[in-house]
Amino acid sequence: MAVSTAKFLYFGRKKLRMAVEKWMVKAKLFGRIFVELEFAVAISCHCSTASVDHLGELMKKNGKGSELENLQLHRTKCSKLLSKVIAPALFEELKGNAKDKKYSVLVDEATDVATDKHICVIVRYYSDSRLKIITEFGGPVPIVGATGHEVFLTLSNTLGKMGLKWSDCVVFGSDGASSMIGKHNSVWSRVREQSPNCQLNRCVCHSLALCIEKAFGKLPSNLGYLLHKVPKWFSKSIIRREAFKELFRVMDAKEERKVTPLPFQKLSCTRWLIRGKVIYNIPLNWEELKAYFAVVVPRAILSCPTIR
Repeated sequence: MAVSTAKFLYFGRKKLRMAVEKWMVKAKLFGRIFVELEFAVAISCHCSTASVDHLGELMKKNGKGSELENLQLHRTKCSKLLSKVIAPALFEELKGNAKDKKYSVLVDEATDVATDKHICVIVRYYSDSRLKIITEFGGPVPIVGATGHEVFLTLSNTLGKMGLKWSDCVVFGSDGASSMIGKHNSVWSRVREQSPNCQLNRCVCHSLALCIEKAFGKLPSNLGYLLHKVPKWFSKSIIRREAFKELFRVMDAKEERKVTPLPFQKLSCTRWLIRGKVIYNIPLNWEELKAYFAVVVPRAILSCPTIR
């Protein structure tokens, strides 16, 4: 009886020890997985996934005695965690929180470096768990055509996957493209049919850019010519830029205007904010520009008589 009891205690303790060791292995594994998931999310928020190769090895090297010591995360695994684990989990959370809620949707079309078209979908709604209005990114959705019909179908499918209905949409936001907000045969015309009480919210940046473009058309033509030609003169030659920099240093011998921006930035139709910088930089360097072109223009006339 005593022998059988001893055997029972021995094997019972052995099984218990094995179970504890197995549980500890799983706990370490789960702890490492949680660390890898948190690290992948941090990488996606602040930098490119390509940087995780170096950062992962650096944290593993200097994380002795912590969960970081067992970190096994590189670019491929990080991208797969983001696309196959974290993104679906966030999407399911969005479906649960936004279902049967009044919401607003913001849509914009984009083309990536591979010339593939996407529509970016952003949803805003009131969250009962956070007790505030939150903004969620629905993801870039690939699309072939950019017509109002195709964009509306793609957008409807995306919102349907989120559990959202057009009848609950209260605001539709987009840029000023005719395929998006035109009166006929656009995305907005179709949204209005599905949700008559929905309001259109145009992009303020697009609207201001159009207003500024119209305002520029009222200015004298010589001003537009000046804003366009001065940066273009310097953009074609590094020798011209260096010559102007040298003249600027000579005229600013005391270095009182050392941080003054130089007039090298060109106007752009799509980069709206650059217009203000060009308008600001040229008057700021007006005396230097006058001195520079007072020397350059006579030389150009001498070297090329046809300029006269």
